[in-house]
Amino acid sequence: MIILEGGNVFKDENKQPLTQRINLADIKPTIQQLEKLTGLSLQDNMLGSTGNKATSGDLDLSVDVTKTSKEQLIQTLKAKGVDDKDIAKSGDSVHYKAPIKGDPNNGYVQADFMFGNPDWQKFSLNVVGNSEFKGVHRHILLASIAKARGLKWSYKNGLLVRDSNRLLSVDPDEIAKILIGGTRKDLNSVESIIAKVKQDPEYETLVADAKETFEKDGLVLEDANDANFLARLRDRIVNQGMQVIIEAARIEHPEDMIFDGASQGALKAIATLRSLPKQAEDITIKWDGKPAIVFGRNPQGQFVLTDKSGFTAKGYNGLATSSTQLEKIMQQRGGERGDLVNMYKTIWPALEAQTPKGMKGYLMGDLLYVGTPKESNGRYTFTPNTVSYAIDKSTDLGDQIGNSVAALAVHTFKRSPEDAGQPFSDIAQLGQGQVLILGPKMSQTPTVDVPEAQLSELESTIRKNSDKIDVLFNPASLREYQLSNLPALMKQYGNQKVRQGNFSNMAEGFLEFASTKVTPQKLERLTEFSTDNARALELTFTLFRMIGAIKTKIVRQLDGASSGVEASIDGEPGHEGYVTSGIKLVDRLRFSKSNFAKNLQ
Repeated sequence: MIILEGGNVFKDENKQPLTQRINLADIKPTIQQLEKLTGLSLQDNMLGSTGNKATSGDLDLSVDVTKTSKEQLIQTLKAKGVDDKDIAKSGDSVHYKAPIKGDPNNGYVQADFMFGNPDWQKFSLNVVGNSEFKGVHRHILLASIAKARGLKWSYKNGLLVRDSNRLLSVDPDEIAKILIGGTRKDLNSVESIIAKVKQDPEYETLVADAKETFEKDGLVLEDANDANFLARLRDRIVNQGMQVIIEAARIEHPEDMIFDGASQGALKAIATLRSLPKQAEDITIKWDGKPAIVFGRNPQGQFVLTDKSGFTAKGYNGLATSSTQLEKIMQQRGGERGDLVNMYKTIWPALEAQTPKGMKGYLMGDLLYVGTPKESNGRYTFTPNTVSYAIDKSTDLGDQIGNSVAALAVHTFKRSPEDAGQPFSDIAQLGQGQVLILGPKMSQTPTVDVPEAQLSELESTIRKNSDKIDVLFNPASLREYQLSNLPALMKQYGNQKVRQGNFSNMAEGFLEFASTKVTPQKLERLTEFSTDNARALELTFTLFRMIGAIKTKIVRQLDGASSGVEASIDGEPGHEGYVTSGIKLVDRLRFSKSNFAKNLQ
């Protein structure tokens, strides 16, 4: 969904922006100069956050499409001496590299002339109050609600009947009544929409698409019933930046790297797999625990125990320093959380006793069991999520399990909730006690034998066909076809094939999959683009499958080396997976398929 360009249209040969942010005091005189240049009335037609904040990334200005056209505006600009390179157009907009206050010595700001109905645009694209959410988040949420009610939200046109695209209304009050049973002010922001719609019995259905879209963008709405989840999301975006959030979570499957980086991404995957024998000591086990918990000590030395939602909470203190406080936090979120609360109460005293008094910071991990696990054939067995574990009672680890009240797999240390975090494996720092703490390190350094001949063959194929692969993912071509989300769509398709349990006939089935995810108009463009690049599409999916197959062979080797702990998934031997060198090694047709199925139940 492209709503505002964000000031990134004009760049030099090194892809560096030629425009800059504009100060609030400079906006009015700059728009006055634009009015003189274009002959348009613009002062009362500012959109979005333009003029509402200390600085703006661009100037978003509404132009009445019934009074002039994009081509007419472009001709007007050229007639006034504006160079072609300082003008661009996309969708319903014309972009102009505008001198700030009319003087190039002040630098340039991107002016976006957005053609449509000014009255509707000023409502639809307006940013009201002190919401820190981007406008796109509001539109994603409204589109989700409209879809659930059999309608379609269009930031350009209004509220439409989904099946026929018939315009239903452009009256904000009427739209608010239809969508959320409120008034226009309830549509002003993400916060106000949620405050109204969360009272609806169909809340989860109404926000389902929005939650999914946020998650695909790397933003996890940990608990949609939590009144503070939007505040947490807002602060993560504002304080960390979207890119930081996305990068922090990006430990990729090697086969997915072709979707992110085209031929260079595929070559990087090959190089990473090839380096595994030399990096074997850095390979760690992904324990499949649930739920995720956070514990440690705050700057005052107080013990803290919470979950991920509480750890990143904004608007309330989620760093509980007592079990009573944590229980109140859980109750405020609503839902059935009695079992979860009891689990935290059980482990609280033991975990507090084991956490060093001098520790400053927090450990993140996953719970493996609470209470002594079941015994079967002389082994302790437990299944916290998808993977089942079995440990012989006669081993040292078995003795530790027998003397424990719970087990926790720890993987990350953070000095604060805002800290990016670092891997944690030195479990010896934690005192021994009733909570068994397991780290991610393997019991012994594995021997990794990579299939060099296959890797070399794949590398050669990638290099010979790099031009074809790169055309498929060329940003300029994708923008031309309005298919910028194609890489993400292909990755999503890969996940669906995981759910189906096979990677066969991927190229043949891609368009059928895409038809369920995009509009008919976009599908038509995608079909044309895919036909023109049929060989590249087929090759990309073939490389995806072959890189994945080599990775799976390596995973099976590692499964055999992880002595001391037997792990199985649906009766088949194997761990969840392993992590090293910025990639995750997971048998997706075994673990991921089972995990998807489990979490869809």
